[in-house]
Formats: sequence, structure tokens, C-alpha cells
Amino acid sequence: MSLLQFLRILFARRAIILAALLSCFAVATVTAFLLPKTYTATSRLLMGTQDPLGEGGGGDSRSMSGFAQTQIQIIQDYRTAGRVVDALGWARDPAIIAKYNESVDPSQIDIRRWLAQSIIDNTEASMLMGTSILEISYSAPTPEEAAQTADLIRDAYLEENLRFRRSGAAKIADWYDEQANKALTQLRAAEKERNTYAQANNIVLDESNMDLESMKLKALTGESAMAGLNQPVVVSGGGGPSQLDQLDAKIAQSAMSLGPNHPQMLAMRRERELLSTASAPVTTGGTNVGAIEAAFARQKAKVLGQSDKLDKLRQLQGEIDLRKDQYLKATQSVANFRLQSNVDDTGIMSLADAVVPSLPSFPDIPIIMGGAIAVGLGLGVMLALLTELMARRVRSADDLSYASGAPNFAIVGVSRKPDSMAAKVVRFLDRKRRRREAEIYA
Repeated sequence: MSLLQFLRILFARRAIILAALLSCFAVATVTAFLLPKTYTATSRLLMGTQDPLGEGGGGDSRSMSGFAQTQIQIIQDYRTAGRVVDALGWARDPAIIAKYNESVDPSQIDIRRWLAQSIIDNTEASMLMGTSILEISYSAPTPEEAAQTADLIRDAYLEENLRFRRSGAAKIADWYDEQANKALTQLRAAEKERNTYAQANNIVLDESNMDLESMKLKALTGESAMAGLNQPVVVSGGGGPSQLDQLDAKIAQSAMSLGPNHPQMLAMRRERELLSTASAPVTTGGTNVGAIEAAFARQKAKVLGQSDKLDKLRQLQGEIDLRKDQYLKATQSVANFRLQSNVDDTGIMSLADAVVPSLPSFPDIPIIMGGAIAVGLGLGVMLALLTELMARRVRSADDLSYASGAPNFAIVGVSRKPDSMAAKVVRFLDRKRRRREAEIYA
């Protein structure tokens, strides 16, 4: 079937097409005007890229998408919708209560959740493409109700978001507080074990984890080196009067803040006794040099003999340092999350209030009418072709040639003028068929 034949069929069955088109258009128009109107209002929020304490930040697109989806779920959550129901007072409205009793079984669902579900069903939320703006839309039978409810959903979301942030930070702070208490208990136990072991083995460590015997060995090392020099002058042992003066000043300063029996005070006093003893003048080549070397050898053997105890004591001190670091970090985390649990700002800013819509979002009458025209035209063409197939007719010389399988040599009867516009259109649409026939019968 050529395009010209197809157009002839449509023209012949134009009444069917027109009837289908008008019917669909009339039904759709009447239905659109009879349907209950729904108005949609929109409220917007500017989502911050950083939290109030400056600890958050903009991440990659995947994390931002997950953050946006989380916020949308909070908006459409029952807790947020329940806040809106309480703000509107719907649960106390006699008309709504009567409708609730007629619609559902009160034993299956309470009225607050039933109303909250209706708000969730009419709420839409999405991020505007390429922006940090979250758009909240609500549909209602009246424009005023739509705008009011959209703003209430926005405010309820902000309150619920703040509650989530505070409660989450408070729970984390409680967990860190528990860890800090455990670390403190372990720290005290480690200090007690270290002190007990040090007292049992008569070992005192200074701030650099050096014991008294090692400090004596260090002083004798310097004394032995000085005694080995063949000089006729008098030399001092550990550090001379200047070192004794410095140590006396350090002892006097520490006495202001430390008790007389503090381990550091005892270590400094023993070190002073050692230095004062070693500061006695000795001459090279005399018996004092031999005495120093003998004392050095004895002290070295003594230090080596208690090396295992020193290693054990240093391990205990390392455990104390570890527990102290854990305790300090945990207490710092507790302070940070306690601060977050008291923050009043979520980093989300509310933009302008929702505007009362002037036109309904449903039904969209222009779109419905356009769709009705398209559907009616398609239905009419389909009915016209179906009718033609059920009762095929010869409407032109082309149809006769197609039905008989033989070419037409002449047409008898009234024909259109050869120079008319319709004749030119027919010749243009029929040019391929004429060219094909000329090739066949040439």
C-alpha cells in the first residue's frame, strides 16, 4: 500500500477519525474539570557544607549523594510527619477523627500515625541539580494548606535533624566517657604496679627513665676519663662545682612543688651526694685513680646485674605512658562531643517561606487536552484502518491496478485539473510508483 492509498483511506474514513477525536477530547476535558484539584507548594533549605564546629566538610559526589538521600529520608520519616500533625492539631479535629473511625480500624493503627502517613504520601523532597538546595514539596486540596504544611514540614525537619545530631553526639560522648574511665582505671593500676615493683627492687627512675645506679655509672665514666689524662693539675669527678651549683638550684626549685620523699627529689639528692664525693681532688698516677677505676668496675657490674629489672620497670613505665595517652585522647573526644550535643545550629539554613500556589498542580488541563487529542487521533486512525480492512473498496486507479494486477491504460470520467494544487500533490506522492511501473513495462 502506497502513501497515497493510505491517505485516500483516511480521507474516506474521516468521519470515524473525527468522531473518535472529538469523543476523546470531550471526555478528557470534562473529566479534567470534574477531578478534585491538588495544589503543590514548595519550601527550600540551603544545606551547609560544614558543621557548626568546623569538623565536617564537603566530600566527593558519592558521599554528598548519600548525605542528601539521608536528609530526604528524615523528611519523609514518621517522626518528622508526626511533628507536623501535632503542629496542625489534626488529631484533635472532630471531623478528622470521624473520618479516621470510618476509614480504618483504630486497633490496627493510631490516628497520629495514620495522619502522619497521609502527610508522607503527599510529600516530595529532592536536591536541585547542581546546587546545595533541598526542595520540599507538599500537595494539598487547597493552596493555603499546601503552603502552610510545606513550611511546617521544613521546620519539623530542622528540629528533628537537630535532635538527631544532639542525641548522636551525646551517645558517642557517653561511649568515650566510658572508655576514658576504663583507661583511667588501667592507668592507676599500671602506676601502682610500677611503684610496687620499683620499691621492691629499690629502683628509682628520673623523668628520662634513667635509674640512680646508671646515673652513678655515668658520673664515674666521666671521672675515669678525666683521671686517665696524665695531667698534674687537680681534676674533679662528675662535673665540678658548677654542676653541683646547678644541681643545688634544681633541687631548691623542685622542693617548692615536690615533697621531700618524692622519687625525683630522692634521685637528685643521691646524684648530688655522688657528685660531691667524686669532686674530691685526685692526682694522676696516685692511688685515687685506681680507686676510681675500681669503683667504676663495681658500678658497671652492679648496673649490668640489674638490667633485667630495669627492662621490666621500663616496660611498666611504657604501659603507663600508653594508658595516659589513651585517657587524654578519650577525655578530649568526650569534650568535643559534649560540645556538639549542646550546639543549637545544624548548619542548614531555611530560605524563604513557601509561596501560596495560584494554579493547581493536578489536573494539568493543557496536558490532558493535548494528550486527549493525540489519543483520539490515534484511536480514530486505527478504527478507520480496521473498518477499511473489513470492507475494502476501489477508490482510485491505483487501487484497481493493485487489485487486478494489470496496468491501467486510461481513466474515463471527470478528473481534476492537471495544473491544480491537488494534482501536483498527487503526482508528487505517486512519482515512485509511476517510475517503477515505467521500468517494469518498458
